[in-house]
Parts: sequence; C-alpha cells; structure tokens
Amino acid sequence: MNLSRTNVLGKTLWLITTVILLTACNQKTDYRIKLPDDIRVKNMLDAKWGMFLHFSLGTFSNEEWTMGITDPAFFNPKRINTDQWCRVAKEAGMGYIILVAKHHDGFCLWDTKTTKFKSTNSPVKKDVVDELRKSCNRFNLKLCLYFSEADWTWPDLKNAALKKEQLTELLTQYGEISLLWLDVAQWDGGLDHRETLALIKKYQPNCFVGVNHGRPVGDLQSREMGAPVPMKKVDVAPLSEGLVDSLVNLDEKYVMELNWEDAAKIEKKLYSHYPNYLLAESAICINQKDDKWYWFYNTETVDNAIPALQIYDIYKQAVKNKVLFSLAMGPDRNGEIKPIDVERLKEVRKFILQSR
Repeated sequence: MNLSRTNVLGKTLWLITTVILLTACNQKTDYRIKLPDDIRVKNMLDAKWGMFLHFSLGTFSNEEWTMGITDPAFFNPKRINTDQWCRVAKEAGMGYIILVAKHHDGFCLWDTKTTKFKSTNSPVKKDVVDELRKSCNRFNLKLCLYFSEADWTWPDLKNAALKKEQLTELLTQYGEISLLWLDVAQWDGGLDHRETLALIKKYQPNCFVGVNHGRPVGDLQSREMGAPVPMKKVDVAPLSEGLVDSLVNLDEKYVMELNWEDAAKIEKKLYSHYPNYLLAESAICINQKDDKWYWFYNTETVDNAIPALQIYDIYKQAVKNKVLFSLAMGPDRNGEIKPIDVERLKEVRKFILQSR
C-alpha cells in the first residue's frame, strides 16, 4: 500500500475516533438513569458549595414564617432576576443553587395545577422555578430545590395526594433536580417518608434527598445550621422498626410543639443508626444578627452579613471534610441578591483564589 495513502487513512481514522469520543463526552447523561453512587457523590462534591435562596412570602412580611396570607398578590417583586442570582453564584465559585419552591405557607413558586396560590398568579406572573432552571442551564449550575412537606393551606397539615402531585410536577417538568431538601418542620404532609422517597427516586434516581426531622430516609444528611464536620460512618446496628416507629412518633410530638431541643435528642439517636447516608450538607445563613438567623430578606437587616473570613473558614472546613456547604440568603424585593451579599461573596472568592 502506498505510504502516503496509509498516513491519510490513519489520520482520517484518528479524526473520526476523536470526534466520536468528544461527542460522547459532551453528551449529557440522562438523569433518569441511575448512576453509581460513587459517581453521584463525586459529581455533587465537585460543586464545592452553593447558594440556598429563600424568596417567597417571607420576603415581603419581614417574618421567617408568614401566616394568614391567601392572596398571591402579596408576592410582588419588581422583577425576578434569576440570571443575576446565577451570575453571583458562579462568580463566587459555587456549583449549585437550592431554591425554596414552597415554604410552610403553601405559596408555590412554580406553575402548579394543584392550587391558585402560586407565583404565576402574582403580579409578576412568573414561574420562578422555570426561570431559575433556564438560568442554571446558562451558567452551568446544578438546580436543587427545597420543599416543605406540609403546608398551612391543608386541613390538619395533611394532603398526601396533593403532596404527591406537587412533587411529581417538580420532578418531571424542570429537568434534573440534583438535590431535594425536604423540610419537615410542619411534619410529613400525610405521606410517609418512605413513600415520599420512593416517589422521588422513581423520577429522579440520582437526586440526593435529605430531611431535617422525622424518619431518616434518603442519602443526604441535612444539617440545618450545623457545622460541616466529617460525616461519620455508621458502625452500629440499625434500630428495630418498632423502635424507629416509636421514636418518630415522639419526634413528631416535639416538632409540632416547636420543642427543637428535645426533638434534636430523638433525631440524634435516629440518624446515628441510619446507614444509607452518602453525603452531608450544612446550611448556614449569611444574615445573622444578635444570635438570630435570617433566611429571608428582612428590611431591618438590609446591610447585615457575616464577615467574609468567617464564610471562608466554613468553606475550607466543608471542602476538607467533603461536606456540601449551602450559604443561605434571601433575594430582596427587587428580585435580586442584595449588594452586601454580592460584596461578601466577592471577598470570599478572593480568599479562595489566594489559597490556591
């Protein structure tokens, strides 16, 4: 065979192989197909840290828990600048955003078919989850969601069918949800955590799922207001089902009484015997004042944010211990991250880059 023709053929085969490999690498994995757990953990830890956004009725009430509101017009931001949220997060080196899709008040930030109490019926008429999904895609950020399992619009805080429908909408209409942060502060909405987990994994098998109270399920150890210490391997025998049931019932009693101290004691026993955690996450508020944490925007603390060095120290500890660090903050009534928060994140980014 002619040598020049051999070289041409070889180069052509190399080029074809390279194109095939590059195409395969650039194709996104179907998030509906379960990945090995070690790959899932690595993919999430590569995100380093993220932004935990509380933007709902509390933004306009100056309260963390906003009760008694039934008119969606109460939610009235001038705009919803999800591109700004994502730009700020990306420039800080964050890899994901957690959005409060529904808080205990029952106001939904997506165009749900389950209620008229939603952002698309507010003056801004926006599906906030959809807007953020598009922005996360543009800025290559993972979309994660917070969901209150029960809400005050449901009689006795229970509506299992509605809870299923709302979760199904969120899990099937907005692409990949990398993490689902389930808040159990008003308990489980009438649908047991085991059934809830099965529903989530049916549609999003790679989604990390964590709960902050009640029966331990899922693969994410949620540490609300907790330090990013290493996740300890469970090396004790699992509790019997009967004992778990009795502890969960007692935990429900304490949680519904807002007796967080006794609830924490019960949960420590429950969670220390739970063997299925793959990853831990710690959530810290950027807005703290007089020993109080502010998850939502508050007009009384507009210019308040913890020091950048304090945030950076938590970040370092989280990265070292392989724990996700979610920095909670509330967009303001203009629908944007506050200037003081933007400035703090820029300062933290400088510390991160200087340490390399």
